[in-house]
Amino acid sequence: MADRVCETFGRTYEESPMKLRGQKNYNVWMDTAPNTLWDVLQVAGLPIQGDSWDDSVLTYLVVTKRTPVEINKETLLFQVRVEYETDETQLDWQISIRSIRTSYVPTETLAPWVEHPTTWDHPRYISPSGDGGNDSLIAYPTLNRAGDYFEDQPETTRHNRQIILTRVVASISDIGDSTITNIDSLMDFLGCVNGETIQIAGISGLTWHFLVDDITVERILSSSGEYVYKVQITIMYDPVQGWATPVANIGYRSIKDVAGDLRPQQGRNFDGTSSNKPLVLDTDGSVVNIRETGLSGASGPPYYIVFPWHASRFFEFLELPEDLEP
Repeated sequence: MADRVCETFGRTYEESPMKLRGQKNYNVWMDTAPNTLWDVLQVAGLPIQGDSWDDSVLTYLVVTKRTPVEINKETLLFQVRVEYETDETQLDWQISIRSIRTSYVPTETLAPWVEHPTTWDHPRYISPSGDGGNDSLIAYPTLNRAGDYFEDQPETTRHNRQIILTRVVASISDIGDSTITNIDSLMDFLGCVNGETIQIAGISGLTWHFLVDDITVERILSSSGEYVYKVQITIMYDPVQGWATPVANIGYRSIKDVAGDLRPQQGRNFDGTSSNKPLVLDTDGSVVNIRETGLSGASGPPYYIVFPWHASRFFEFLELPEDLEP
């Protein structure tokens, strides 16, 4: 009589938020006594590693463990418990979003002074707009009443967002499009900002608003005896100014036009005296008289030089999830 396999009772199925599990039991009658229990697993008709749960639409529920048990040695009867779990390589990105507090030196106000609560009504408190300013505007720079920068620039905090994307893949080339072929091409995105307007996990950002802060790749031995890769990409999102650094356009020297030749010179006050502190400069390097121009909200002086320290890449190549909801 040839070896026989028959599924028996005891089937189970379990659902949980992060994982699906199941078990089937098979009776196996051997024609001859096996040398080891491993021989029992070689009988035709038993599910093998990676087989899907055949009577379910959930094809990513696959065989991850098979356990042979000797039931009756005289009749050569054995039982094989076949366990199923979710094959994570068939799933999409897992998404986690949290807030990260970041210290920074502000370049402008973010709320109109006219909205202030009554606690600021005392005359010792003054708005940032300066004389004649429109207190319904925002984006006033952090200057004192003389139009100068504070000796120690005020610092505050803002809340950025951290997006953590996790996925298990059979090969690194399963991440993104055809431009990502190995670990090196994936790591090329580390420390880069997005070079295009894009939406990631339901968050829309302009150019330079997303920064790939970390990429980790973990090699894992799967139950099938093959290696898979757990990839985690951490992205920082700055909704205020993106991942560039605005630096005040101030200095001890200014630009002077000498017969059409622009030359740097010692910075001078408007009374002609040499300045012993940094002066606010115009976009062409000449001194700006803040006291005469006043502060005109978002469009007026002082000016800032924007330094984009991070290289930009097209994040669309990564094919990251656009929405939080599947």
